[in-house]
Amino acid sequence: MMKSWLVSLALLTQLGCTTTQSKSSKESTYHMEKVWYQGGMDNALKLSKAQNKPLFVYWGAVWCPPCNEIKDQVFSRSRFGELMGQFIPVYLDGDSEEAQIWADRLQAYGYPTILVLSPEGKEMLRLSGGVNLEEFELALAGAQNRSLDELVEKARSGKLDREGWQAISFISWGQLPEDQYPAKTIWAIQRDLLDSMPRGLQRERAVLIADFLGLSSRLAQEESPVEGLDDVRREAPQLLDGVFSSEQTVLATRGFINSSGVDVLSWAFSSESSAYDSWKKRWLWAAQVIRSSKRVSVDTRLWAIYPLIQFHKDEQPKKAAPEALKAQVVAAAQQADLEATSSYERHSVISGAAYLMRLVEAYDQAERLLKKELAQTDTPWYYQSSLSSLAAAQDKDQEALYWSAEARKSAQGRASRLQWITSDLLLTAKVESQDQRERLLFLAKEFYQLATDLKDGFAGRNQFRAARVGKSLQAWKNDKGFQSLFKGYQSRCQNLSGVAQDNCIKHFEELI
Repeated sequence: MMKSWLVSLALLTQLGCTTTQSKSSKESTYHMEKVWYQGGMDNALKLSKAQNKPLFVYWGAVWCPPCNEIKDQVFSRSRFGELMGQFIPVYLDGDSEEAQIWADRLQAYGYPTILVLSPEGKEMLRLSGGVNLEEFELALAGAQNRSLDELVEKARSGKLDREGWQAISFISWGQLPEDQYPAKTIWAIQRDLLDSMPRGLQRERAVLIADFLGLSSRLAQEESPVEGLDDVRREAPQLLDGVFSSEQTVLATRGFINSSGVDVLSWAFSSESSAYDSWKKRWLWAAQVIRSSKRVSVDTRLWAIYPLIQFHKDEQPKKAAPEALKAQVVAAAQQADLEATSSYERHSVISGAAYLMRLVEAYDQAERLLKKELAQTDTPWYYQSSLSSLAAAQDKDQEALYWSAEARKSAQGRASRLQWITSDLLLTAKVESQDQRERLLFLAKEFYQLATDLKDGFAGRNQFRAARVGKSLQAWKNDKGFQSLFKGYQSRCQNLSGVAQDNCIKHFEELI
């Protein structure tokens, strides 16, 4: 069924056929609405089996920057609609009634999560959200009619075809179900895959190396790191050569280069060695390649400034960013602001631009950008939260609380409202004030009222919020007012069912 795609894929040999062409929000929204199946997950699964078509599942939220990035780069393109003809495509908005229940079933907890399921319901692919249209197409073609486990097993044994290796390279390893794929298991798999990957797949190898090195540097921080990490560290120069070997491999590993420089180089080399300095120069060269490329998205080019910030903060943690660095970051943010013309681009870019400026203490510029966006956005709570974080970074506690409350009040959507109530509650619990107790009681009541009104109030991402709320309120569990509140809402757990009810009962047992 999926083999027909390979005719067009044979011509795709370089990254970046899809540039960030602007689309009007109206056109993109209309296109996307026509693509997605509207009958819900249960019916989609039945239809998938009846028509013997795989199920394509996208789980995300309207305000989420990386969700808007994948919408801009992939979902809003006409080719996406053509590709979905081979699937039953379902968009599970995180605020829809069934989304958080399905999050637990699919083990999808981070926005965005992108899955391909076989007609029998087996997971075939869990795809990274940081792909462009060409990479997306390659990944789907490579998955074909085989489960993820089969794909990995064939790769480890050296029996996987070229298309399968292309799919392997775009797996979102960090989002795989942890009970089946704990981090140390993934590390062992990736090491085997690098040994068995055939020659001639430079781009795919570079992507796998990047994920492997990032995971290695994280595992090295654990109390009992995996056996063999020292060997990998000695091999780091050869592995990094695979990442930095060409413009193509640099652009293919753009997310890794934009985010992992200090972590990987600090683990692989002594920070005082000449080797560290040499690799730092190569890393910054790669970031400049990304920053200068029109073959990647506006957001990707913006974040290519981040390695400069990372290296400065690592080497001079107590010193403010020099004016030259601050000017570079502000210029990158302003350029991204100019280039982000579509609704999806602005949702994916603006909050990140403000965050980067905050890191170098360009507070006034960050505030102006956020307030400008706040005046025109359809998701004001996201930018109000950013303004709260900006105020907190300057020790302006009352201003931070003000913007946090504004974000909570403006948040729309079931799960989104719970998330922003949680954010306001956590900040209130941290900032001491005369009305702290009263404000916390109010927010706790608002949270529990909504969480116990929703059938999924203690499921999926909502359960993560509930856990954070419960932990934050432990300090108040002996207060009579809070005890009365907890007992009042404990009985409402019976309104829920399944895992949500179990989680709700356990939540209040830990507080009463």
